[in-house]
Amino acid sequence: MRSPLARWTIGITGTFGSGKSSVARFLKRLGAQAVIDCDRLAHEVFRPRHALRKRIASLVGVPQRRLARKRVADKVFSNPRVRERLELIVHPYVFGRVRRELKRHPKGVVIVEVPLLFETGFDRECDATISVIASERVAVHRLKPKGFSAREVRARLRAQLPAREKKRRADFYIVNNGSKQALREKAVKVWRQMTKQYNLNQ
Repeated sequence: MRSPLARWTIGITGTFGSGKSSVARFLKRLGAQAVIDCDRLAHEVFRPRHALRKRIASLVGVPQRRLARKRVADKVFSNPRVRERLELIVHPYVFGRVRRELKRHPKGVVIVEVPLLFETGFDRECDATISVIASERVAVHRLKPKGFSAREVRARLRAQLPAREKKRRADFYIVNNGSKQALREKAVKVWRQMTKQYNLNQ
């Protein structure tokens, strides 16, 4: 039986544009203690005085003053070798930050949102995993209002494990090709299954 003093770490991942951030927010409302967003932590490296900013600017070949996430994304998603080198710089920082954040929550359920959960092996540090999946067509439609072209969406999808593999590796999965209300209902169902299966009494 799970100790009431234990922390339970839930890793959430998903295909680009799948709605994994929405699922994380729903689970927070349902009783999770906190959500740690790896994308948010990765964005910290773009701050003006961040220690990694110079290395990233050098990698993508731009002056530090012109370094921006969009510019870096355009570079790395068109060049797998550059993307791999960037990940070697950013991932240790991000997961170091995640581990420090986890120490702030010694008990309860903590959600860690990790786009490359299985690719980086961080799933091994989680007690359970959830994959959120959406079709490419839905992802393109969903991300267009946010300024992403179909080409950009497809490039990001190619940089991740295929949806079927994310589904296969996860303890739980959600297919999100519908409405926000339908997604909320699926998140509630997974939360109930998970809390019952692992005796996560909130």
